[in-house]
Amino acid sequence: MKRVNTKDVKARSKAITKLFESYLCYDKLMNTEQKIWIRDKEPKKNSEGFYLVGHTKNYVKTMIEGEESLIGFFF
Repeated sequence: MKRVNTKDVKARSKAITKLFESYLCYDKLMNTEQKIWIRDKEPKKNSEGFYLVGHTKNYVKTMIEGEESLIGFFF
């Protein structure tokens, strides 16, 4: 198979990256109330403490602040 020109590869990569970054699949869920199951905790980046990690019924990952005792609960 013949190699593709480097300029073409970069142009294609830039176009695909731009398309990928324009795709916003979770915008419809922003600022809505969803039921979530809290199942784990994850450390905060660049600070002390942690986030509680949960998932909606569609398995969308959510991160909230709260007490560790909430792990395993469904809200």
